[in-house]
Amino acid sequence: MRLMASVVLMGLVGSTGAAAQQVDGGGVPFRPWDVNTSIGLHVTDPRDAGDPDRDDFDTGMDATAAYGIEVGRYWTSHFKTEAGIQLRPDWTAYGEQRVTLPNGQTGNVWRRSEISLAQVSFGATWQFLENTFAHPYVAAGARIGVASTVTISEDRAWIYDGRQSIYYPVERTEARTTTVLVRPYLAGGFKSYFTERVFARPEVASAWTGEGASQLTFRLGFGIDF
Repeated sequence: MRLMASVVLMGLVGSTGAAAQQVDGGGVPFRPWDVNTSIGLHVTDPRDAGDPDRDDFDTGMDATAAYGIEVGRYWTSHFKTEAGIQLRPDWTAYGEQRVTLPNGQTGNVWRRSEISLAQVSFGATWQFLENTFAHPYVAAGARIGVASTVTISEDRAWIYDGRQSIYYPVERTEARTTTVLVRPYLAGGFKSYFTERVFARPEVASAWTGEGASQLTFRLGFGIDF
């Protein structure tokens, strides 16, 4: 049965590859689909990593590994639309927040946020050149980030009286929130072929907020046309 299944699968792949070849309006043949997985370095503002607090100690850009998968649909030999998902390891942000003490004073308490982030992207790509080893391309679209955050505060607060910090017991709290972020992005790279269908895809991409660049991604993907 396993041998039969393998033979059937090989036959389907072969027939799909033969039937999938299409020709655009300029008479240039192309395969309508591609898929690739990628790994890279993702540099992001804390807000785009899921922490919206501007009072965070971690206010610089944060860099981690990133993993992704993308599926694209070619409409001509040059124009493609694409959807994908990008994941990064969970991370922790630290900061402080203001609390009201039982005596009516206002103190500060340390808190940490455990954050999980996934980004879904939708975009369009224009690919240059014909029948070459490396096809440069540019892409634009939107990234939708969904961050799940668990924020935990400590069980003591402090007030600084000008000479020293005085500590007071407070109730430990835990809050769960979900943040959705939408960011436009631009990307550029090369689709470099090892064979007629198997390729590598190095890429650089950036995304923005109204205050400027908030994400920068360097990644390398490997995939196949079909």
